Amino acid sequence: MVKDLQGIKNRLNMSGCFGVDRDGLSGGLALFWTDEVSISLLSFSKHHIDVIVDNDWRYTGIYGWPEASSKKNTCKLLLDLASKSNLPWMILGDFNITLHTSAKWGGLLRDSEDMKLFRDSISDCGLADISFTGYPFTWKNKSVAGGPGDFIQARLDRGLACKHWARKFPKAVILN
Repeated sequence: MVKDLQGIKNRLNMSGCFGVDRDGLSGGLALFWTDEVSISLLSFSKHHIDVIVDNDWRYTGIYGWPEASSKKNTCKLLLDLASKSNLPWMILGDFNITLHTSAKWGGLLRDSEDMKLFRDSISDCGLADISFTGYPFTWKNKSVAGGPGDFIQARLDRGLACKHWARKFPKAVILN
């Protein structure tokens, strides 16, 4: 994925980009920006890009662990990142975990302990959901044939922010 970023950057008419490859795995993370903003990289991994924007607030892009046995690592990463700065903070990404059972339709029920750990981590970090408009689910599987439980939709992608960021950007809304 990272090798394609220059072309994407040019097509989007962006002045900067930073990407993290997942070493041949699907997905990856990329951050693009225009020259109207200044970006300072704090840290990155296969699961996050953490930057300071205009020396004024903090943005983190997240790609949560997709493996069921590793969901707690996403929560651990959030808690670790929360301790790195006191700037107003906003996080966007694919957390690969739902907050509540109502955020999933179809398929097997997920481990409610994982969801509780995710909710607790968000609370412990002083974060809350940024409101959204549009379709409530951000992911669906490709299966539509077969039994009634084969088609699955879930809200895995979301935006989170601390109260200081929300006060700084009171009209912010996620468009699904």
